[in-house]
Amino acid sequence: MEARYRDSILRIPSLTLAEGSSRVALGGAVNFLAKTLDLRLEGVTELDIVETFYPSLAATGSVDLSARITGSWDEPSLTGRADLDGASLRLEGFPQALAGLRGRLVFDNRTIRIPELHGVFGSGPVSFSGAVSLAGSSAGAIDLTATGTGMRLRYPEGLVAMLDADLALLGSRDEQVLSGQITLTDAVWTREYDLASGILTDSEGFGLFDGDLAEDELFANLRFDVAIVAHESLRLRNSLAEIDASAELGLRGSLAKPVLLGTTEAHRGELYFLGQRYDITAGKIDFVDPTKVQPFIELTAETRVRSYRVELRLTGTSDRFYPELSSDPPLRTVDILRLLSGASERDILIGTEEEELAGVGVASLLTERLSQELGRRAERLFGLDRFSVDPFLVGQIANPTARVSLGKQITRDLSINYSTNLNATTEAIILIEYRPEGNMSWILSRDEEGDVGIDVKFRKSF
Repeated sequence: MEARYRDSILRIPSLTLAEGSSRVALGGAVNFLAKTLDLRLEGVTELDIVETFYPSLAATGSVDLSARITGSWDEPSLTGRADLDGASLRLEGFPQALAGLRGRLVFDNRTIRIPELHGVFGSGPVSFSGAVSLAGSSAGAIDLTATGTGMRLRYPEGLVAMLDADLALLGSRDEQVLSGQITLTDAVWTREYDLASGILTDSEGFGLFDGDLAEDELFANLRFDVAIVAHESLRLRNSLAEIDASAELGLRGSLAKPVLLGTTEAHRGELYFLGQRYDITAGKIDFVDPTKVQPFIELTAETRVRSYRVELRLTGTSDRFYPELSSDPPLRTVDILRLLSGASERDILIGTEEEELAGVGVASLLTERLSQELGRRAERLFGLDRFSVDPFLVGQIANPTARVSLGKQITRDLSINYSTNLNATTEAIILIEYRPEGNMSWILSRDEEGDVGIDVKFRKSF
C-alpha cells in the first residue's frame, strides 16, 4: 500500500482490503480540511457484512461492487452499481429465506435504484423494483414494489399456503407502510384449538406473529395495509373441524400489534364435538376488533342420531367459547348429551337434569385436553388426522362409558372416520367420504345399528 498525506489531503493510489473471500480495492482521496470524499471501490465482498448493521438479518452470498463516493462527509454522493448473483436473506424469527437473489442495484447520487431484482421465496419466483433515497448514511424515502407467484408460505405456525402477492413498501426512515394484496390460492390451517380452555377459561389468546419477529427493531416503524383474499381456497384441518372456506381480510396495525378485519365464510365441512360428527350448515368468522386479532366465531352444524336431528351451535371468541345443543323433536340438553353418547331413546328421560348434566359436562370437558394430547401423539405415531376419547354417562346415572373416534384424510377428496362406543354392543360408526371438486359428494356409511347406506349430496348457492 502507498498513501500520501499533504495539505490536509490523504491520497490513496491503491489499497486492497481482504478478509475471507472478500477482496475490495480502495483508491482516491480524503480532504480533512474541506471534509470531502473522492473514493473508488472495486471488487467482491460477502453479504454477511450486513449483519454488522442489522444483527437480526442473516445474509449470505457475495456482491460484485463498483462504486464511487464523492461529496461531503455529511451528505456523500454514491454512484456505480452492485451486482447480486445467488444471494439470500433471512430474518431472525422467520423460518423461510429469500434466496437466489440476482440483479443489479444502481447507485445514482443519493438514491439506490433497483431496476430489476429476482429471487425465490418458498419455491416461487419473486421480483423487486423501486428506489431508496439516502439521508446521510441511512435510508430516507422508500418506494419499493414486490410481486411473486406460486410461493409456499409456512408461517405463522399451523399455516401452509400457496400464494400470489403484489405489494408496495412506501415511507421514510421514521414510518413505512406495506400495502397491496395477497391472494391465497391454496391454504391449510392445522393449528389445534383447545376447546376446554375456550369454554372454561378466558386465558387463551390468538397470536399472529411470533415474538422474535414482532419485536424486531428493523420493523419497529412498519405498518400494514394489506388485503388478504382466498376464494374458496382456505381449508381448516384439525381434530375439531374440517372446513372449506373463503376469506376477505385486511391486515392492519404493526408486527407488534397486528389487526385483522374482515370475514371468513365456510362453504362446507364437518365439526367433531363430544365424539360425534356434524355437517356444517352455516359458519363464519368475523374479525371486527380494531385493536387486536380477535375472531368472533359462529358455526351451526347438525347430525342425525336415530330419529332425532341434533343441531350444534358454537359461538364466541378464541378466549371464550359457547356450545349450544338443540334437537328435533325437542330434548333437554342433558338428554341430547346422553343420546349422543349412545343411550337408547327409552333411557334418555331417566335421571334428574342437574345430576346428569353435571356428570356429563364435567367428565367431557376435563378430558378434552387429554384427548387433544392423545390426538397429537396418535397423529405422529400412526399418521391419524383425528383422535378423540369422549366420556359420557348413559342409561342409568351409574353407567359410564366412552366413545373413541379416529379419522384419516387419505387424499384431499377422500377421508375415513371411525367411531365406537367402548361400553355398548352396538356397531361402530364408519363413514367413508368422497368430496371431489364440484357440487356433488358421496358418503358411504354404516350406523350404530349395522345398517349400510350411501348418501349423495348436491350443493347449490343462491
